[in-house]
Amino acid sequence: MLNNFNLTQGTTRYNSPIAFSSTTATLKKITSSLTSTINSKVLVNLGSNPCSRLFTIKYTSETGAFTDSWDTFSCNASIVTLDVVGIETAASSNELALAFKAQIDRDLTSTRDSLAKGVAGFFGNTKAWFALLAIVVIILIIGIIIVTMKVFGGENRTTLSSSDQGLL
Repeated sequence: MLNNFNLTQGTTRYNSPIAFSSTTATLKKITSSLTSTINSKVLVNLGSNPCSRLFTIKYTSETGAFTDSWDTFSCNASIVTLDVVGIETAASSNELALAFKAQIDRDLTSTRDSLAKGVAGFFGNTKAWFALLAIVVIILIIGIIIVTMKVFGGENRTTLSSSDQGLL
């Protein structure tokens, strides 16, 4: 039984039953060779990101049976300490996903910029304007034809009597 065990990113413990199998700035994958699910203190190194930029952390176990998320955490000198519940037996897919404030700001800015470029691209594109103008003109012409047919055709048209038809 593991009592008071902690998993610390960047610390190598030979023959450890749990370890980080891969890490990026935003995703930490935890492997476990234990036959049962455990709870453990996990220390995550934020690298060059300061604690103040960390926005949220989300944990998902191998099967998805255990999930947790933190928006407040203990962080000191770019090391976050978490109490993770439900580290399952897994080759690599117990995952900690980290979101940083600047990353979220960049995503929002990117979305806003993409929309602005799309709108500006449409309104600045003369081909699009001419296509839109052509559609409007076609709709107007069709409307004029329909109105003309109703005014000069249909109900207002005089029918010739049988005696008048013989004159033709």
